[in-house]
Amino acid sequence: MHPVFGFSFLCFFLNPFHFAAPWSATHVNLVSKNAQASLPSVVITCFGLSVVSCRYVGFSVVALLVEINSVFLHLRQILRMASMAASTLYRVNSIINLGTYVVFRINTLAWMTRWLVLNRDKIPLLAYTLGSVGMAIMTVMNIILFCRLLRSDFLKSSTREAKKEKEM
Repeated sequence: MHPVFGFSFLCFFLNPFHFAAPWSATHVNLVSKNAQASLPSVVITCFGLSVVSCRYVGFSVVALLVEINSVFLHLRQILRMASMAASTLYRVNSIINLGTYVVFRINTLAWMTRWLVLNRDKIPLLAYTLGSVGMAIMTVMNIILFCRLLRSDFLKSSTREAKKEKEM
């Protein structure tokens, strides 16, 4: 039996991904299109299994912890669109973004992967395969995004300084 609040929470957060899937397929640039376009499909499939089967609700609710970091990722994007990338607010958000990324994305995905491995004999093959493939896709995407964030927000200034020194 699943907790009603957890199940309702999961259903509520599953809904926006239905709208994100077609948008991602048509509006994401070609370089990252495959990774970002596949995200809503992975989420809908994995969370959908929880909703339809009424199983793994707790696991899916834990997966939603990743979305806490999305607040800071979206704020970062808004600040960049507003040409505020050089502001103190952007810098503070970058630091918080990196911290929440490690805590709510990397640690959560690591715990979820560990849970899947430890409980593989208790999970039906289809659900285990779906979870494993979904975790693999999410892990690769998050590693790529983490490297992009580090390069863009923290390593960018040191790269510029190195170029200036070479020019002198």
